[in-house]
Amino acid sequence: MRIVGFALAALVLALLVLVIGRRGDDVPPAPNPTPDAPRGVPPSSVPVASVVPPRPPTTAAPVVAPPPTTIAPIARTGRMRRPRPVPLPLIPRETVRAELARTFATDLPARRLTDDELDRLTDAVFRMRAVRDRLDRTPDTKRHAARIERLRHELTETSNEFTSIAGMSPTDFARIAGPDAGILPEN
Repeated sequence: MRIVGFALAALVLALLVLVIGRRGDDVPPAPNPTPDAPRGVPPSSVPVASVVPPRPPTTAAPVVAPPPTTIAPIARTGRMRRPRPVPLPLIPRETVRAELARTFATDLPARRLTDDELDRLTDAVFRMRAVRDRLDRTPDTKRHAARIERLRHELTETSNEFTSIAGMSPTDFARIAGPDAGILPEN
């Protein structure tokens, strides 16, 4: 089978060489551009009137290519890909714990947290960040529907745990802490 393939490829190649090589043989010689031009003078030195008028000079700006779009390449299925979400920045555990303690001490002085509650709250924040990141990176397709549902359930449980420890929802806490805190994922 392999020999037949090589033979066909060689035949196609030989035909291409023959066709390309004979291309100049089929073309008749060009007629003399002017009947009264001397036979020994090359045609380029004989003045000939141009059939195409010269193009007038333009003052228009040069054509500039449009800026690249932000549309992601098309997937094999033909659907547009979602842009990859920006991963959450890595924050050390000590920073998250300190930010939680600062926010509760300054903005919510009525609510005092023990060290154990602060540790559990820090753990809940890290679980929420991890689940939110995985949820953002999971494609929204039928194939991944079960995983998305499982991640949403896990996010709800973690948010409920945060609410039971802090006494407020993560959304309310993020509003109080302000956008600069950046310890809780958005959405």
